[in-house]
Amino acid sequence: MKYSQQIGIIACMALIASCFLPWVYVPAPNVTINGFYRNSNFGRPGLLSIILCSFCVLFFSLPKVWAKLINLFLATLNVAWCIKNFIVLRACPEGENCPQPQVGIYLQIILGIVIFVMVLFPKIKIVNK
Repeated sequence: MKYSQQIGIIACMALIASCFLPWVYVPAPNVTINGFYRNSNFGRPGLLSIILCSFCVLFFSLPKVWAKLINLFLATLNVAWCIKNFIVLRACPEGENCPQPQVGIYLQIILGIVIFVMVLFPKIKIVNK
């Protein structure tokens, strides 16, 4: 794809921004959880996404083959982490106080998949000798 690197960088920036949006709302303690909510058993799930996306932006901008291979590994880790957050944060413990998903958790999944697809189409010039 012609613009896969630019779309990948924009998707990484949007995924970083979605870590600050609300992910789930838990009605019983009246709590909205985002990527940096500390008072739960989840830690800060958005922190690893931000670190991985920062490195993905760096490797999207480098025109080297090794950078594209490392970017494939990082994007795979990132999409797996987003899926894990999606499953764990939406889990309903004992059928009570089920979290209500918000826009941020859906953006995590969608943008993680977009980043992964853009990594699969690197823009590399092939020189014939």
